[in-house]
Amino acid sequence: MTPSFDDVSRMLLEVARSIGAADLVAFDAIQSWAIALDSADAETIVFDLSPQAGKLFVTARVGQPPEDRRLETYARLLEINGFWPDTGGARFALDAADGTLTMIDDVLLHDLDAGHLETVVKDVAENARMIRSLVAVGWKIDPPQEDGPVIPGNNSAIRA
Repeated sequence: MTPSFDDVSRMLLEVARSIGAADLVAFDAIQSWAIALDSADAETIVFDLSPQAGKLFVTARVGQPPEDRRLETYARLLEINGFWPDTGGARFALDAADGTLTMIDDVLLHDLDAGHLETVVKDVAENARMIRSLVAVGWKIDPPQEDGPVIPGNNSAIRA
């Protein structure tokens, strides 16, 4: 059965209480919700219900890369977008003209329950934190400091 706005609201309220979220706000008119995971509102996950698509879209802002590393960061995230079958559909987009990036995922509504939704919230929060830390430094990953030549790889460096 496909859950209604009220059903999803009840599930998100249950999840918010279970994980100790700082706040949950529902926007009835646009069938959306926002869960603030901390009181500073630094980690917020937004949910948009699309009954027509049969999905709940889940988004989290992951920040803005340093100006001198924007192109490298955007290129890396576009590469990751190409792996959508491996990421379960998670992908990235520019959210604003200022270069802020957003992680997007979607969840099928069919047979959605609070337990599954809680897993989604925890996974999105964990992945957003990881990506946010990489975006903050412009996806610059320092190679290990060992002897031997360094061969650049896709995500890091490989020691020869």
